[in-house]
Amino acid sequence: LSRLQQRPREGTAFDRVYGFHVDRGTLQQFVDSLGQKGQADDADGTAAILLGMTEMRRGRDADARTAFEQAERLRSADPIPSWYLGKALLALGESGLASEALERSLARQPERAELAEIYQLLGRIYQRGQKTEQALSVWKRFEAAFPDDERVQEQIATILIEEQQLEEALDRLTILAKNASDPFRRVKFGIDAAELKIRLGDH
Repeated sequence: LSRLQQRPREGTAFDRVYGFHVDRGTLQQFVDSLGQKGQADDADGTAAILLGMTEMRRGRDADARTAFEQAERLRSADPIPSWYLGKALLALGESGLASEALERSLARQPERAELAEIYQLLGRIYQRGQKTEQALSVWKRFEAAFPDDERVQEQIATILIEEQQLEEALDRLTILAKNASDPFRRVKFGIDAAELKIRLGDH
């Protein structure tokens, strides 16, 4: 728990703490203790973010939202509460507020691995909301944050295919088919691009 308190994040440490309380039947007591600490002396927002993570894991998204909003106020330089708040808001169907929270998270300069996940989630929100221009802007910002990273290009292409943005996906696969460092992957991307062309009616 001490490790998780030092770095409150979803991941192995949180999984172990959550699983420990589930196995012992003390999860509600753990939640209550976090809430009590938040009301008493949670100066840095650690208890609030841990409470939000726990409530979100339990599927109590409204309670998670409240906790993450508190954590965001107390941890004004930390991108994580804003990111998790965005996920809770999305689960509640508040996609507009979710995208605003994710933008705040990006403005707080998250770490590289977290940055990629936030960009992907934000882009999906805009894609599914039929906000094509905003989505395209996010993908361009994502690419600019990871210049010459083939994995990012592939991730974006995959998301675009899933969201039925085939022409945008084709542009990226065509570039990967020409420039990928691995010859085998160049062939794979070429085949993927050809399959997209068929779906677009270009036989």
